Amino acid sequence: MSAPVLEAARLGMWATNCVVLGDRDTGEAVVVDPGQHGEEAVPLLLERVGLRAAAIVLTHAHLDHLWAAPALARTLDVPVHLHPEDTWLWERPAAAFGPDGERLAAGFGFADWDTSAVDLRPLADGQRLEVAGLRLDVHHTPGHTPGHVVLTTDDLAGAPLRLDERPLHAPAAVLLSGDLLFAGSIGRTDLAGGDTDAMARSLAATMAGCADTTLVVPGHGDATTIGAERADNPFLPR
Repeated sequence: MSAPVLEAARLGMWATNCVVLGDRDTGEAVVVDPGQHGEEAVPLLLERVGLRAAAIVLTHAHLDHLWAAPALARTLDVPVHLHPEDTWLWERPAAAFGPDGERLAAGFGFADWDTSAVDLRPLADGQRLEVAGLRLDVHHTPGHTPGHVVLTTDDLAGAPLRLDERPLHAPAAVLLSGDLLFAGSIGRTDLAGGDTDAMARSLAATMAGCADTTLVVPGHGDATTIGAERADNPFLPR
């Protein structure tokens, strides 16, 4: 009998939702999108749920989602999972901001990017990650970035879930949507590597593949459901 749990906190200047999910029976957790200040915040999240990290998973390689990933990977001695089409951003996160990216990133306080001694592993569309006592299904959803993915799981039903100290209802299915889908909005496509047409296709496929009751935990902002977004989100393709 598993004892799943999900705890999420908003990190950094972009208030990125960093998610820790795992199983108390295994004692392990997956860390999703450890953004700015994740070096300090993630160990506290892990302590709160009483779990140790088994892996880091990135929905995509924008700076606000991967900021702390290399340092945490070394400290926690865990691999980092990322879709290969975002490797160019992993190698140089400032590239998302275009030709003047280094100056802009420095203005955010970002410097000394070091990915040495990190075990970087590829994610693939349709892959099932079985880690920390959970099954996480990977869906490639390009548009916001070329290698953006979302994660779905049916293993959190009835589990205690919290986002930024607020409890969430845990239905049969949960979608970690990264920057694909938000409550009342969708991800931007105007940064380097963005693709509006691909975004529309990814949104359509994701919406078609999820039940209305699916809980959506996005990369930023409040949780929502697929049904609520299907009914009211003005940015979804019709």
